[in-house]
Amino acid sequence: MYESDIEELISRYPEEFFPNKALTLIGRQESFSGVGRFDLLFKDMITPLSWRNTRKPSMREA
Repeated sequence: MYESDIEELISRYPEEFFPNKALTLIGRQESFSGVGRFDLLFKDMITPLSWRNTRKPSMREA
């Protein structure tokens, strides 16, 4: 499975990956000025924005 496959699944079915969060997808593959790129951007009922990066962690991060 590729990163793009995982990203697609999370964007289509966020409730399966983050239960009880009521997430709404509002952006994909964009960037924040001065911060960097993100894969998925969600809005939920409590916090205005929640970003998710779907890349696999490197050996140093694992």
